[in-house]
Amino acid sequence: MPFRYFAATDNQSTNTGTELYSTDLTGGNTGRVADINAGPGSSNPADFVTIGTNTYFTADDGVHGRELYLLNGITNTVTRLDRLPASGSADYKSIVAGSIIALTTTKVIFAATDNQSTNTGTELYVTDGTAAGTQRLVDLNPGSASSNPSDFTDIAGFGALFLADDGTHGRELYFFNGTAVTRLDKLPASGTADYKQPDPATVVFTGPTALFAATDNQTTNTGTELYLTTGTAAGTARVGDINPGPGSSNPANILLALGKTFFTADDGTHGQELYAQTGVAAPVRLDRLPASGTADYKTIVPSSITVVGNRVIYVATDNQTTNTGIELYSTDGTAAGTARVGDISPGAGNSSPGNFVVGKNSAGQDVAYFTADDGNHGVQVYVYNSATNVTTRLDNRLHHARRHWGDQPGRVHRHRQHGHQLRGGALQQRRHRRRHGQGGRHQPRRR
Repeated sequence: MPFRYFAATDNQSTNTGTELYSTDLTGGNTGRVADINAGPGSSNPADFVTIGTNTYFTADDGVHGRELYLLNGITNTVTRLDRLPASGSADYKSIVAGSIIALTTTKVIFAATDNQSTNTGTELYVTDGTAAGTQRLVDLNPGSASSNPSDFTDIAGFGALFLADDGTHGRELYFFNGTAVTRLDKLPASGTADYKQPDPATVVFTGPTALFAATDNQTTNTGTELYLTTGTAAGTARVGDINPGPGSSNPANILLALGKTFFTADDGTHGQELYAQTGVAAPVRLDRLPASGTADYKTIVPSSITVVGNRVIYVATDNQTTNTGIELYSTDGTAAGTARVGDISPGAGNSSPGNFVVGKNSAGQDVAYFTADDGNHGVQVYVYNSATNVTTRLDNRLHHARRHWGDQPGRVHRHRQHGHQLRGGALQQRRHRRRHGQGGRHQPRRR
């Protein structure tokens, strides 16, 4: 059985601090793997990344600072990945948390600060899993300055995207393909940049392209818009100008679904709406009313954007004169296929759908369960069916029973004829009236 690894603090009189432990989940083979910071000191293992049978993590041995270590899952042994193993020496220090990306079993990259007299600042490093094969990959910001690589996006089978500053072009997007690092900018000339300030929260790999939001850096300023890259400088460009001119559409909430990329943006006219983008084509605004100044809905709730089968659902506020409040919307990725899914709280009321949970019903259809308030029954559970594109309140039968017989306190019973659940008090009163009449005396049964 393979081992599992965790950090824990020794509880014995021979205290070894917080170190690396392993277990095979049987209880019989659980123990400390190594005392990296010898004695009562703690190495505080963290940032675990497993690929194959190897686990990479950071730790501090009390001499070299926080460095990268390799745990061999076959031999259960630990190796410090540094070309300078001598006591008191270290090739690098201060690994950037969250920067460890395992591209293959023998190629892992991470960001760290140089610790040598020829200081190169905080740059990108690479290791093949051996101390000798661990070294700085590139000095993006030459000399002692730092490019500060951060916000890594692992692209399985392709490489890694990350942000860095070369000291000339500002903070831009870079791509490491396993061999070389490329700055993803169409304008490679010194002192010039096509864009600046990419938003790390928007970097999404769509295969074989990646999308991100960034601010234009040219004299013909187009604000913060959506950019696309194929992993090359020449293949990196802005994907349309959703908010024309210097205004910003501020793309956000990027989601990959149905072979498209969905995101929210504001074109400066219709408010924040949902858009879909495919391949290298310009984004499409998902609104049935494309006329200027008109919008079918507005004010999307970003956390509500959810994939359900062959549909994407979300919550938004109606923007028409026949206002229907905050309700559920659905789209197939086209403007024509985007519409409100009923009006749960009729009229201008808000049903405020939320708490979405995706699953399958008994027929194997893709559904989403959520809560909403129809203005009459309070907050209840509803189900959205992607196959039929309709919603259903899940207590129709229970509500019918309560409305017909009243809601009296008592135990819950099952109405045998209709299958409704009834409060015990109401059911007992009904039986009593049948047998004894309104006055309480026993009445003979009619034949």
